[in-house]
This record gives sequence, C-alpha cells and structure tokens, in this order.
Amino acid sequence: MEKAKSLTTVLKDIPLSEVLVYIDRRTLFNARWNLKDGVLAKTFNFDPEEKLKEIVRIVEEKKIPHLSLSFSVFRFIKKNNRVEVEKDGGGKTFSVFCFPEKISPEDRDVSYFFRKKENVERGALFAVTAGGGFNKELRSLLDRKRYGDYFLLNGFACEITEAAAKFVNKKIQMSAGVLKSRRYGFGYPGCPDISQHNKILGPLNAHALGIRLTESFQIVPEFSTCGFIVFD
Repeated sequence: MEKAKSLTTVLKDIPLSEVLVYIDRRTLFNARWNLKDGVLAKTFNFDPEEKLKEIVRIVEEKKIPHLSLSFSVFRFIKKNNRVEVEKDGGGKTFSVFCFPEKISPEDRDVSYFFRKKENVERGALFAVTAGGGFNKELRSLLDRKRYGDYFLLNGFACEITEAAAKFVNKKIQMSAGVLKSRRYGFGYPGCPDISQHNKILGPLNAHALGIRLTESFQIVPEFSTCGFIVFD
C-alpha cells in the first residue's frame, strides 16, 4: 500500500498538558472509574479530581506517556457502500473502505453519512498513540498486586487516548480550515471490519510512530487508535 509521506503531518512527544484539556471528566469518573454511584469513591476514600491530579503528576514524573500522532488530508469518494480515499484535489487512490451491505432499509453503515450529493467529501485519516509506557506500568502494578491503582491508571490511559483523538481532530480542523467534522473508526457496528485498520495506518506510515497491527488486526500499543474524519 502506497504511503502518503509528503502529505502527512507527524507530531511526536506531545506534552501531556496539551491533550489533558480534551479529557472528558464525566466519562473518566463515571464510566472508566465507575464512580457514578459513589461506591468506589467511598471504598477507596478519594476525591476524583485530586486523584486525577495525582495520576497526572505520577505519569509525568515517570515519563510514561509518549503521545504522538499522524494525519493527512484526503478526499473521499462514495460509491455505493464503498468509499475511495484519494489525494486531496484528486489523483492517486490510497485506500478503499468497504462497508457492510444493507440487510434492510433501516440499516445504516458509515457510508450513509457521506452526505454530499456529488458523493465527494474532504476529510482526513489519522492515527494517535500514547506509546507503550502505560502497558509497562500497568504490568508492574499487577505484579505488585496493586489492583486499585491498576484499575484507575487503566481508565486514565483509555481516556487520555480518546482525548488524543479529540486533540488530533482539532489539529486537522485547524490545518484544513474547517470548523466542524465527524470522526469514525473501525470496530463499531457501522464499520465493524477492523482488518481495514491497515488501510488507515499504511498510508500514514504509522509504524514510524511505533504503531503496528497484530495478526488479528488489533492495534499495538494498546493505548492507540486510528480512524477517519469527514469535514462538514
């Protein structure tokens, strides 16, 4: 698969502070840390805001996150349930995304949301990673039977990865001069085929960020994600 080196923006070792502003505290506290009913907070006797500050301090002191990203602007051409990814302005096709066939009129795959009448929209491919530091620290916590700390750090690592995806979304909007965009990723009902991860990572030369796929198409390091963004 051809790479889009000359078209690609790469940022490495992004300061954690720049990504933290995009973290969703409600999701972190209520879903990742399961504090919605207050039971866990009472059990561990901590204030979630103070615990978040503590975790941020620890991961910065240990230099655990290595936040990096890669993105490139393309144009998307919808053809039925297929979407071709071409160089912005037209030309070489870098990838072709294939979405599920409709079983009923109510079914909607992601190609449904490519709304332009002419079936051509601008957007971008992206990949982000927090590096392998979180996995190393989590294994260490498990080895020392610090299960509570493991649970909290794992939740934070998941949410900081999502925050990094929001961060790159904003970077792409600024780079392309657009105000709104829609972000999608493989592995969800509208685009379930994770084998297509390589159709994103390949053109972005994401292995230069340390990102690779396993034989089952899972992204490594664990706290990484990739997807595609469509401009409104």
